[in-house]
Amino acid sequence: EKALRSILDRDGVRDKYISVVSVAGAMRKGKSFLLNFFLRYLKNNGSEDWIEVQNAIHAMEGFNFKGGVERHTTGIYMWSEVFHIGDCVVAIIDTQGTFDPKSTLRDNSTVFAITLLISSVTVYNISMNLQENDLTNLDFFLEFGRLADKSGMKPFQDIMFLIRDWQNDEEFDFGLEGGNEYLKGFMKIEDASQSNENKELRRKLPKFFNQMSCYLLPHPGRKVARTKKDQGGISLNEVDPDFVRNIKDLAPSILGKPLVKTVGQTPVRAANLIQFITMYMDTLKNNEGFPAASMVEAIIQLAHSQGVKRAIEIYIKGMEEKCSKRYVEEPMLEEMHEEFKKNAVNYYRSGSKMGGKEAS
Repeated sequence: EKALRSILDRDGVRDKYISVVSVAGAMRKGKSFLLNFFLRYLKNNGSEDWIEVQNAIHAMEGFNFKGGVERHTTGIYMWSEVFHIGDCVVAIIDTQGTFDPKSTLRDNSTVFAITLLISSVTVYNISMNLQENDLTNLDFFLEFGRLADKSGMKPFQDIMFLIRDWQNDEEFDFGLEGGNEYLKGFMKIEDASQSNENKELRRKLPKFFNQMSCYLLPHPGRKVARTKKDQGGISLNEVDPDFVRNIKDLAPSILGKPLVKTVGQTPVRAANLIQFITMYMDTLKNNEGFPAASMVEAIIQLAHSQGVKRAIEIYIKGMEEKCSKRYVEEPMLEEMHEEFKKNAVNYYRSGSKMGGKEAS
């Protein structure tokens, strides 16, 4: 919590709406390397030459990465600063390699659950092509999604399946358009070749996310794959040009117009994200396995508390704009009070109905 506060509870940050972009997936598949490009885009404010602004002499710096078979990142890492884009701030998250032999199923589930729950956009990093087990890795969320759907909510925001080292570009071209066509075909329910569990996942997954998309990315080149030392970066001219061209398209598609984190329908401010992460972690610690019912209840509570806070903000802002610079007679003050109270109540009532009347 102390580390989170050092990033999110700063002047000029805590009251800003926040977008959280994370990369998750199996170990040793280039998540940290990808995030270095995201950092470069953000550090250069998305300028037209953001990827070339540092020439080949200067190494790309950011999240550490290396080639090989051993897990490099452990746990969940948030970059030590957020980036201001428009009216919000953007936080970047790197995760432990999930579903690896050094972690238990509970460890993997915990990391993936927290990543999905706190993110506006989760980039699910997958090697070469989508396979049935990539969906199976999400099956422990089925009960959670069913309970969430029953409560009138989508538990997660956006997920992008990022297919790395894509080789079938003659059939499906690199990029978002080709990726979405590929995902559409993969998600099609076929009676003969799919297990009942994966048919169920194909039916249910779209209900769990506000949006599902897919991006096809070429291999970054042999030099990147052979990087062994923990050198923290690699020169841009050592990266395959096709990969660079597609990264120039991918980064702004995710970061150019950041998706603000929401709980229910209420946008989340940076300082509130600390409360959310703490509550999620407490819920996970106090239960064995993935506590679907407890986690849904926690999200419902957070959504309603955020709805109340936002309604109060609307009331205070309205009153301050009308009253702060002039004296207002009591009858008019009462009239203003009723007007802005009504606006605040209407906002709350028009928001998410998660959990039904009992939660409200």
